[in-house]
Amino acid sequence: MAIIEEFVNAAKKQAASDLHIIAGIPPRIRVNGELCSLDDPGISAEDVEGMLNQIIPNHFRAMLEKQGETEFTCQIGTARCRVNVFLQQKTPAIAIRMIRDEIPKVEELGIPFSVVELTKKKQGLVFVTGAHGSGKTTTIAALIDKINTERNVSIITIENPIEYLYGHKKSMVSQREIGADATSCTKALRAALREDADVILAGELRDADSVLAALTAAEAGCLVFAVLHTFGVVPTLNYIMDLFSGVGQDIRPRFASVIEAVVSQQLISASDDAGRVAAFEVMCATDTIRNLIREAKTSQIDSLIQSDKKFGMQGMDDAVYQLYLERKIDADKAILAARNPETIAKRIL
Repeated sequence: MAIIEEFVNAAKKQAASDLHIIAGIPPRIRVNGELCSLDDPGISAEDVEGMLNQIIPNHFRAMLEKQGETEFTCQIGTARCRVNVFLQQKTPAIAIRMIRDEIPKVEELGIPFSVVELTKKKQGLVFVTGAHGSGKTTTIAALIDKINTERNVSIITIENPIEYLYGHKKSMVSQREIGADATSCTKALRAALREDADVILAGELRDADSVLAALTAAEAGCLVFAVLHTFGVVPTLNYIMDLFSGVGQDIRPRFASVIEAVVSQQLISASDDAGRVAAFEVMCATDTIRNLIREAKTSQIDSLIQSDKKFGMQGMDDAVYQLYLERKIDADKAILAARNPETIAKRIL
C-alpha cells in the first residue's frame, strides 16, 4: 500500500476532516476542528514529492509549477479527496480534505425546515455562507441531492473542484469543473441558461461578475444555490452590495427581486466529542426584507430575523442556544460560538 494511502486511511479511520502532509514533521489531521499528529516519525521533502507523484494529474503538475499551488479531486484508496498542493520554502505541501462517501440527508445535518423548503422553489437565489471548513459544501450537496431525488429537473453544478458526485436520480445532473470543463464560473453560469438548466449550483462566487451572472440566471427562471465565504446574513448582504459599489452599479432592486434566502452556518464541537454539529442563521426574503435591501437598510435585517421567526428565520445565537438546550453542545462551546457571548452566558448560567 502506498504511504499516502496509509495516511488517508488513518485519517478516515479517525473521522478526520483534513489531512496535512508537510516535510519535516509528522502528518497532521484535523478532528472535530483540532489538529493532532499521526503516529509517524516525520517525512522528508523527497517523501512528499513521491506521494505527490502518485496522485497528481499531469495538467495540475504544470499548474503547480507555474502558479505555486493547485487543487483537484481524486480517489486515494477508499476515500474521495479534495487535494490542495502548494509550494512552501520551494517544496510541495499537501492539504487533503476528506469527502464523505455518501451525500448526507438534510435530516442528518439538522438543516432547518425553512431551508429545506427552498428546494421546492422554481426560481430564485439562495446563498449558503460561512467560514472555510464550516460545512457549506455538504449543506448544499444535501439540498441538491434532495432536489435530485424528488424533482424531475435539469441540475447543473459549477464547481472548483468537483467534490460530491451526484448520480442521476429523478433529476438529470451535469457537473462541470472549472479548469477541466469550463474556463470560469461566470462563463459557466451564463452558459447554463443555454443548457436548459432548472437548478444551478455555483460552488463559489468570487467577484462582481460571477454574482451578476448568478443573479441573471435567477431572473431568467433558474433556482440558483451559491456559496460565499462570508459569515452572517447582514455581512453577506453588505459584501455583495460592496462588490458593485466600485463599478457604479446599483443592483439592489434586481437583487431584492430574486433573493430567496441567505443561510450562514458554523460547525461546533459536539458535547459527546463525536464530531461537530451545525448551527444555522437563516434569513428568508419577506416583502419587508426585500424593501430594506432596495432601500439600503440592511442594518435593520438582524432585528427582523429575531422578530419574524414565523417565516422560518432564526438568528445564530438562537440556533446555538437551541443546540445547547438539546444537549448537543456544551455550555462553554455555546458561549464561544455565540455572536453575543455575554447574552448567551446569561441565558445558560
